[in-house]
Amino acid sequence: MNKEQFLSKIPQEYSNEDFYFLCKAFMEVALNADKFKTPDGAVVGNFHLEDMNNASRLVKEYVSKHGTDVNVLKRTIRIYAHESIDDSDKRQKAFYDQNSNHGNMPAYQAGTLYLFIEIPNNVMDEIFKSALA
Repeated sequence: MNKEQFLSKIPQEYSNEDFYFLCKAFMEVALNADKFKTPDGAVVGNFHLEDMNNASRLVKEYVSKHGTDVNVLKRTIRIYAHESIDDSDKRQKAFYDQNSNHGNMPAYQAGTLYLFIEIPNNVMDEIFKSALA
């Protein structure tokens, strides 16, 4: 989705270029993370410090410029950041693991869906903590 489409979809109080670039920075954190499977079968991400620092810097700038409540901003980023991803972006956004062990379920095929466009709470908290320090 391009910037104009993004800005037309979000609430008016966030419909500005600063919020768009802030959301894009958070998607860089999410999509640039190295993903790998642990020995116990979980898929985890290794998040890049440079991307996290950039997102933190933009949070700090956004809060100081727009005077936004930090908790509301965090929730709003969680809701709308994935909309800032350009349609031509070829990075992996999700992974469905059919081989997840969910026991014998004959009625349907079970598995686990990993959404790489979602940033874990601890990573999001670390970005905001760094921005507001």
